[in-house]
Amino acid sequence: MIKHTDVQSKNFIPADELIMIHPRELPKGEVIEGKFVVEMEQNTSVVDRPTLGKVISVGKDIDDSYIGKTLIWEERAGQDIILGDGQFLLIGEEAVLGFVEQS
Repeated sequence: MIKHTDVQSKNFIPADELIMIHPRELPKGEVIEGKFVVEMEQNTSVVDRPTLGKVISVGKDIDDSYIGKTLIWEERAGQDIILGDGQFLLIGEEAVLGFVEQS
């Protein structure tokens, strides 16, 4: 995990091809926007990481329409980064599995 606690997320610009996400844990059984998330068996040899979060900013090669959307990405994708205002994740666009539909 990379730490830059003197930098705020609003001042951090991802590299051209990266997306910066504010990840959040997805508790098993939580209802998200009208849909129920079912508990599933997972490989316990891998550390559980969040795979759902809100896009904070994008690099110049990524479409700005991603900003503010909630998306789901591959579990092993990305680089964790800690900034002065929280923990974030940097991923490439190819790791995006889809978006959570806002109703």
